[in-house]
Amino acid sequence: MNLFIVGTPHQLHQVGHALAYFNIEPDNALVLIVCHGDDIARFSSTLEHLRIENVSYFEPWTFRDVLSGTTNHRKYIDHIRSLAASLRVEGLFVSHYDSDPEVIACSALRGDRPPHLLDEGNASFYVNEKRNSPASPVQFAFKSLIKSAVYRFCLRRPKSLVFFSQYTFSPCSNDRLLTYTPSRTAIADSACVVDDHVVHFLGSSVVEMGVIAGSVYLALLAFVKAFFAEKEVIYYAHRKESGVNLERIRQIGFVVRQEDSPYEKHLLAQQAFPGGIASFYFSSALYKIETDYILPSSLTMFYFDANRLLVQREIYGEIYRCMLGRSSATQVVIPDHEY
Repeated sequence: MNLFIVGTPHQLHQVGHALAYFNIEPDNALVLIVCHGDDIARFSSTLEHLRIENVSYFEPWTFRDVLSGTTNHRKYIDHIRSLAASLRVEGLFVSHYDSDPEVIACSALRGDRPPHLLDEGNASFYVNEKRNSPASPVQFAFKSLIKSAVYRFCLRRPKSLVFFSQYTFSPCSNDRLLTYTPSRTAIADSACVVDDHVVHFLGSSVVEMGVIAGSVYLALLAFVKAFFAEKEVIYYAHRKESGVNLERIRQIGFVVRQEDSPYEKHLLAQQAFPGGIASFYFSSALYKIETDYILPSSLTMFYFDANRLLVQREIYGEIYRCMLGRSSATQVVIPDHEY
């Protein structure tokens, strides 16, 4: 049996790529979904498409919830223990590296084969950096001692990891990288409607994350707006972007849209495709659209100097180099004097 642990519909989509790559039959896949009860319905269509029936749901929790006694984490731990005792897990696939549900599963189901880490946005770059960091094992050991005592479960970080990713980077000596190319789905025919006057720009929460100064991000967006001067540019906000920043983006001249569903789902539901779809080079959503679908819309990826970032410059620099080498979108480098 192959065990997959996910928490969002996007992560479940990555399970489909793993099934195809490793030739895993749906009957040989067990999926644990850690999500709130209100979100369960969001997984049904993808599960049906993948023909996966072995599914269990668990409420998410934080370690603070555990300390306050307001969580039902024991149900999940008991289930993992039961799986470890009753099943031979051939492959373990997780969507997060540091979250407690995944760490618990990796600790309980350790075997001869290392766990696989599925893509979650650009997170593989961050995980790779963390595993290459000399301080990381010490920090984890301290946290794991505390959590092990509270959970009454011995937590251990895997000695080796397999990155199952669309991206290319250099993993540390103990880890491996399996790079896959998803099959692309044609979602429009020659008779589809394309509105060449409209461009969709996919937003990011890098300002809210403290990765880039708000003033610099707005200056970059001003360049994007000028680049598409003759078009209506609709800014599709990231769910974590603040209302204050979105209002500033409106003042530049963007039409701002906030959607509850993933952008690609919204795109496929529209009656007319935009003439173009664009974003910055670190947008995993734009890269996903490029690699998963054949679209009538042109794709544009904007690049700028990673040294203008406040933190994580090396990671974003690696993403920059990866995208330059892999993306077939039109590449536009924003001159330094523009921001």
